[in-house]
Amino acid sequence: MGSITPTVLFPCFSFFKVLPNCCVKIFFSAGKRKGRLDFNARGTRAQRWISQNKVLCVSLCINICFIISTVAYFASPQPNNNEQPCISSPPLCPDDSHMHRKRCYYFSEEEYNWTSSEKFCSSRNSSLAKIEIDEQDFVERNIQNYPFWVGLYKSIDQQWKWIDGENARKPAGDGGDCAYLHVFKKMEANSGRCSTPHRFICKSEIH
Repeated sequence: MGSITPTVLFPCFSFFKVLPNCCVKIFFSAGKRKGRLDFNARGTRAQRWISQNKVLCVSLCINICFIISTVAYFASPQPNNNEQPCISSPPLCPDDSHMHRKRCYYFSEEEYNWTSSEKFCSSRNSSLAKIEIDEQDFVERNIQNYPFWVGLYKSIDQQWKWIDGENARKPAGDGGDCAYLHVFKKMEANSGRCSTPHRFICKSEIH
């Protein structure tokens, strides 16, 4: 429930200003009905009647004021307490990342070796990217002319694996035990020495 504001009470204040006239009219109406109104002494008789009927006059005006206030209150717009506050949702991806098909990608400008690159990605709740076929065009548009480490490496058993443990075919070249992508090499994974500093791609799923 709202409160009664000065705007709602304003008609009451205005009504009380005309209270004397209101009572005089009531007096004359009563006198006419009784057939005993003395128009020569109407001022004196009106004042006497008002004095004798103060309670009636005040009660009448209070009731009318209450009705006016009630109508004005319910006619005024009321706040909707059922409305829920608008809560903004957090961004799906960090500001320095790109979103593509419900995934977040971070294309670094700094250069680290493969191990340090993976640690950096882990600190962002992601990992070095495993690139699927449907992601290749998107990745190619973002890596420009730089080699980027991805989440492909040669395990202890000499098997090439993605960072999630899935087996992978051997990348091009015989340069080392870690893999990177480069647009000049047709976006194929190429092997390189893990100690070489490169840019890198972090990837995370949006849940």
